[in-house]
Amino acid sequence: MLTLTSSHSAVSPGEAVQFRCVSPNPTCISVDFHLYRNGESIKSQTAESLTTFDLTVDSSHQGQYSCDYSYQRSSSSTSSRSSSIDITVVTLPAPSISLRPTNKVTWGQKVDITCSVQTQFTGGSFTLIQNSGSFRETKSGTSVTFSLPKVDFVHEGSYYCQYQTRVSNRDFSSPHSSSVRLTVVVTVPAPSISLSPNIVIWGGKVDIACSVETQFTGGSFTLIQNSGSFRETKSGTSVTFTLPKVDFVHEGSYYCQYQTRVSSRDFSSPQSTSVRFSVVVTLPAPSISLSPTKEVTWGEKVNITCSVETQFTGGSFTLIQNSGSFRETKSGTSVTFSLPEVDFVHEGSYYCQYQTRVSSRDFSSPQSSSVHFCVVVTLPAPSISLSSTKEVTWGQKVDITCSVETQFTGGSFTLIQNSGSFRETKSGTSVAFSLPKVDFVHEGSYYCQYQTRVSSRDFNSPQSSSVHFSVVGISLSPTKEVTWGEKVNITCSVETQFTGGSFTLIQNSGSFRETKSGTSVAFSLPKVDFVHEGSYYCQYQTRVSSRDFSSPQSSSVHFSVVVNLLQPNISLIAPDGWFHWWLQGSQVMSGHSFSIICSTKPQYPGGSFQLEFSGSNITRTQSAVNHSTTFFFPEADFIHQGNSSCVYEVTVSSRTFSSPATELLVVTVKGAKNTYKFTRGRNEMDDEVYKNVETVFHQREDSVDFSDTYINVGAEGNVGNDHEGAKATCVITYTGNEMDDKDVYENAEDAVHQREDLKFSDDIYINTGADAKKMAVDNDYEEEQIYANMN
Repeated sequence: MLTLTSSHSAVSPGEAVQFRCVSPNPTCISVDFHLYRNGESIKSQTAESLTTFDLTVDSSHQGQYSCDYSYQRSSSSTSSRSSSIDITVVTLPAPSISLRPTNKVTWGQKVDITCSVQTQFTGGSFTLIQNSGSFRETKSGTSVTFSLPKVDFVHEGSYYCQYQTRVSNRDFSSPHSSSVRLTVVVTVPAPSISLSPNIVIWGGKVDIACSVETQFTGGSFTLIQNSGSFRETKSGTSVTFTLPKVDFVHEGSYYCQYQTRVSSRDFSSPQSTSVRFSVVVTLPAPSISLSPTKEVTWGEKVNITCSVETQFTGGSFTLIQNSGSFRETKSGTSVTFSLPEVDFVHEGSYYCQYQTRVSSRDFSSPQSSSVHFCVVVTLPAPSISLSSTKEVTWGQKVDITCSVETQFTGGSFTLIQNSGSFRETKSGTSVAFSLPKVDFVHEGSYYCQYQTRVSSRDFNSPQSSSVHFSVVGISLSPTKEVTWGEKVNITCSVETQFTGGSFTLIQNSGSFRETKSGTSVAFSLPKVDFVHEGSYYCQYQTRVSSRDFSSPQSSSVHFSVVVNLLQPNISLIAPDGWFHWWLQGSQVMSGHSFSIICSTKPQYPGGSFQLEFSGSNITRTQSAVNHSTTFFFPEADFIHQGNSSCVYEVTVSSRTFSSPATELLVVTVKGAKNTYKFTRGRNEMDDEVYKNVETVFHQREDSVDFSDTYINVGAEGNVGNDHEGAKATCVITYTGNEMDDKDVYENAEDAVHQREDLKFSDDIYINTGADAKKMAVDNDYEEEQIYANMN
């Protein structure tokens, strides 16, 4: 039987444990007792009947213990095992401890201290203990957090924690954890500092502002001059220190510091950054101007003016040449420096600077911007002229004249070919360069340039404009556009010692090819057609010593074949007399017939005329007979009213051409009513005469008496343009009822008398009555009869 003589089966490492193993029956001999842990023999002792096993435990001794005994007589005998006894070794590690936030904690801030342990013996608790203070607090668990909601200075110090637990009715405690230390501080950030203004003017006001972002209000700022006697304190978390009138003693660096008291302790912020200012007399950059500007003619006078806007008068300006020896000083706030006769040594850039003295200190303005001038000899661009036209025949002489208007004589001209080797120089301000016999190498563009020397420097004029000529061996007459059926001559020539050859004229894109002998020949196309239009070139061939040689192809000449039609004429007649001609157009009576005549001067046979009415979109086409046609309308209708015009069309060599449209003929169609009948000739009367005559008839429209009134206006003058003929007479007669207003008759008569001194090419006949006489009028192309009828 095995028994535990110790008081507890749960022990800590290092404690002693005692077991007693007793045989069931007393033995008279010694037996061997065996102690087992978890079935493994760990200790043996020899005794009679009983024995005691002593153990100093560590963590390895935990387990189930049992015992037995054995003895030796005639044979070896072993007893059965005793029942088991459980021994628990309670080993608790040192807990871990942590602080958040760590180390320094701001006064009034919350602090968390966490204690934790890794153990199988749960169900215990932690105690947090302040090493040198009254704080002690216990919480259950294997990982607990102790909170200090608002730390004060009494809380600062070192803290440790210990874990306690109960195993088998016995209490066990872990070793102390390591310590964490808590320091309570009042943290004040570094203040900010600013200076206004940044540039401090002597005698001006300066503000230095200090501010801090903190919860610890109620403090004050001290502004301190780094190297000086200035020190000033003001209460608040944002204050401004003012220096009303700064002097040179105030310049230097300044910083500020915030001080406050928390829980009877004083705290100071770090120093702010420094601001520094210098006391200056600020002078603006002067302005500078040049007269004349930029380019100055050699020997001319130059003025450079310097000025400044400042309260600090009594100073002076210095004008300095950037890269030169010129330096001059003048007193004043606006001065002018003069260079009476500039030379090349004077050209370059200049600036000025203002200097003045304030409170025994010298101050200078910034440099002004620079003005720059060049001393030049200005030469105008020469003029250039060409003695011949743009196309020059090979071997011809060409003169090119260059001239310039300048005071700088004694120079020379150079004539230069733009894309060629020609270059020639001649002295003078107006020279002529001659090319006695031009060749193809001479064609192209030429310009000239004038060069002269002034004060040991060379100057060149701008290039002249260019003149251009082409060297050709072919010419065309007429040029460019040729009327269909016209004759065209193309002349080919060459200057050569190898005579006896021939020219071939070739159409570039066509079948024409013709050869003629000679060094200057003319090819004729007697009546050109459209197949002839295009480009032509010629080539000279000759035979020298039984060998054939050909020249290069000439340049090309080009012509187009055109058909230009003249503008046709348009007129209106009314065969039965119901027609009224007036300044706004022609009027015909509805239901009466009228005709429109279209004609043109003879150019090409045949053709047709197309008549259009704009008001009703009526279009009619009729063939031309003797270059004229008459469009007959048996009854005038309102669809005929509007602007009408005609176009002449003709086909030439399978191509159709159209003339420009005639001038517009305005046609008005009127309903039946009492009208006057008026007939006039082909030539127009003066507008004033016609208006007076027309007035007569309009005044009759309101007459209540419908009896016929007959007015006959004859014109006395020469018939035809400047041809002598029988002198006509001017007569106005009226029949029927008396006119109520004799002025009507007189106005008509006046209209005729105004025409007595004019030459007429045809009669004017006005008939107001039932029967009107017809008058024939000649024109250049056909006979036409014009009637004006008014009742």
